[in-house]
Amino acid sequence: MPSQKPRIATYTKPINVRKFKIVSAFNNMSMSDFMEFLIEKSITDYENEYGEIILKSEQESEENEEAKKVEAKNIIQNGDNNSINIG
Repeated sequence: MPSQKPRIATYTKPINVRKFKIVSAFNNMSMSDFMEFLIEKSITDYENEYGEIILKSEQESEENEEAKKVEAKNIIQNGDNNSINIG
């Protein structure tokens, strides 16, 4: 079953991918799980040095995302007087 987690993608050199695969396997993790571990470790290290990162509530973030989708849909359906049509 595919993950419902958000995706982070990056571009890197082929040698880095090959080496990362080896390091991930050494730690008995998939490359995805090991990357998540590294991200979480990086956040923890940052917060230990600079303090907790305060985020907006999840509910507020979801409401903002939904409002952006509705706004975009309205612009697409009704047009945007400030947009430039190239065609």
